[in-house]
Amino acid sequence: NKAFLEEVEQGFVPAEMEEPGTAAVSVKLVDKKNEEYVPPKRKVQAFAGEGMRLGGPNASTSPAPVVASNAAPVQVDDSAPQIRLQIRLHDGTRMPARFNETHTVGDLRVFVAQARPGGAVFDLSTTFPRKVLNDDSLTLKDAQLSGAVIVQTLR
Repeated sequence: NKAFLEEVEQGFVPAEMEEPGTAAVSVKLVDKKNEEYVPPKRKVQAFAGEGMRLGGPNASTSPAPVVASNAAPVQVDDSAPQIRLQIRLHDGTRMPARFNETHTVGDLRVFVAQARPGGAVFDLSTTFPRKVLNDDSLTLKDAQLSGAVIVQTLR
């Protein structure tokens, strides 16, 4: 080991590292033990992968179909204040909907049930922060659902 280090200090490649038939290679060491180490900056690369939706029953990457909001009619009074909602059904379809502020969560639940008949038991909730809509007597205005995305999940 001593001979190895001496050859490196003199600026030569140690004999045990030389390969037959190669020219002489000089080695230069720089003493940096008194300098503080600064790691090299890493190149940041944006995510280039493909996103997948978690928790959905379908694993397709095609966009969810949009159902016309007249699939389940709701009596909307055009002279009264209105709100718009986007409803995402359990099968991934999106349904834009218009309601009056005085409609209740129960009216919303009936609207969703009429859109997909079959008698399935489901919950309605907001996206973030997630809040399950349990009180059917609460008005959409009091529930602060104006412009919200409502998600249907099967029980």
